[in-house]
Amino acid sequence: MSDTGKQSPLGVNSLNSLLVAQGLQINPTFASYAGSSTSFPSFSFGKVCQDTVLRVITYAINEAYKGHVDIDPGTPPDGTPNQATYNNLISIGGGTTTVNITSITSGVIPDTDTIYFEVIYSSGPQLAPGTYILIEDSNISSLDPGVPAGFYNGNWEIATVNGLSFRVYITANYGNATTPGSFRIDNQVPGLGNAKSFLYTWEQKVGPYGSGTGTYGLQDYKGWGGSYYKNNRPLPVTSSVTTANPATQWAYVRLMPLQAWMEFNYNSTLGSGSVANPAGYRDFLQSWMSCYSYAEYSNNAILSVDNSKTFLDGTYSNMNDLITADITGVSLSTNIFGQDLIKTGKAIDLSKISTFGLPSNLLLTLVQNNALTKNISLALLASGIQQDELGRLLGNLSPATTEQERKIYGAFNLIVGDGLAEVLIPLNCKTAGLDSLADLLNPKKLFPNSYQSLTVPVYNTTQSVTNSKTYYPIYSGGGVNGNLNSPQVSNQIGTQTPTGAPQISENLNQTSLGVNEPVLTTTTSSGNGGKVYDTFDNAVR
Repeated sequence: MSDTGKQSPLGVNSLNSLLVAQGLQINPTFASYAGSSTSFPSFSFGKVCQDTVLRVITYAINEAYKGHVDIDPGTPPDGTPNQATYNNLISIGGGTTTVNITSITSGVIPDTDTIYFEVIYSSGPQLAPGTYILIEDSNISSLDPGVPAGFYNGNWEIATVNGLSFRVYITANYGNATTPGSFRIDNQVPGLGNAKSFLYTWEQKVGPYGSGTGTYGLQDYKGWGGSYYKNNRPLPVTSSVTTANPATQWAYVRLMPLQAWMEFNYNSTLGSGSVANPAGYRDFLQSWMSCYSYAEYSNNAILSVDNSKTFLDGTYSNMNDLITADITGVSLSTNIFGQDLIKTGKAIDLSKISTFGLPSNLLLTLVQNNALTKNISLALLASGIQQDELGRLLGNLSPATTEQERKIYGAFNLIVGDGLAEVLIPLNCKTAGLDSLADLLNPKKLFPNSYQSLTVPVYNTTQSVTNSKTYYPIYSGGGVNGNLNSPQVSNQIGTQTPTGAPQISENLNQTSLGVNEPVLTTTTSSGNGGKVYDTFDNAVR
């Protein structure tokens, strides 16, 4: 077939052979060993019965069964086996040992998804992995209606053994059994006498026996097992426990080819077919394909819902971030934060948001918006920044050092009053309450109405209840959040407060611009492509 949803030439041919009743048959190798049987009375021996000692005992069982076909229910005539003898004949080699169970508990193997239940018993044989057992009379008391009371009853294959206990791997965890029950194992070899093993479960009766006309429906084919298996009472077959079960007349091995025939021949038209349905088991295929299609269609929706519980778990932080492009990762108070952000005008360059808060970032923003005034130029030079350093900083030719950042910040602290207003006009900054140019680096001043809602994200390196990120408020209790100084946070976002104080010259407070003082001015020339030059004819941008 195909794993991609597209049919290959081989897949088309295979599907076509199935639909024309040519591609689905009883395995001939199996038939050569087990034989063939198309009804209760018919059975052609295979190698298992024909070439072994089972041939004689199988014929003996059939002859014993025929000895009762000509009498009514009652005492058999002389010379024919009675019911007890017949039951013994079809049970040669069959025998089981029942062991009481102390407890049945369930669990999951650590660090795996493997579910198991463990059976503990106090006395009995020590079993081996691979052994099949039948648990009976166990019960689970649960308030959950989805938990089957007799879940542990049935045939199981032992996975592991530890002394007088064993484990069975299962697909659902239904808890501990309140009534442990017992388990059975074979203590003989049923196959040596063509007797049915208790592990063969096709025997379960699903409906009443037929009407005695010789035509058996599906319910009759499955009605040979259980307590009826050892009953050789005569035909006609009815639902009474005292009537014969024709399935026993050729012993156990015959039941497997009969089951195979009935599975494929459920509409009684395998092979020859009928006028109404010339290719009988095509209905079987069509029914199977309908069920398969329904399961696949339903599973798509079921699996989508189930997978959504953990899909990309930990990749995203929360739905707010997804629908706002992480804006809510800055502030959940989007309305007020947005109003504060609008009032900042051009003071924040979002293209350089990664270095927002550094004095050098604000300096480049001032240059970009023609807001580098004479007062700023004087303050920068007076703070100790040399002319060549300033040229490199304004041209963004090299990143500012920690010392240079401190000097720039000190210079910004000097720009107040009219000097500050002169800078804010080209920036179109209308934020109220600014005392100095350095306040454009202070979130509390820059976002006066929303600063308390500002957060900083820290990405989680392990699975966490906060998914991919944990948001910490920047301000708490009137000051900077102390949690931001924890090793977990500082390792990712660095130290919050630089060491040392900004360099501020004391005599600058009284300094006025003189004629002979070096002044950094900016001019714009449209004829020069809009480039900005300082007093020393150095191109700023």
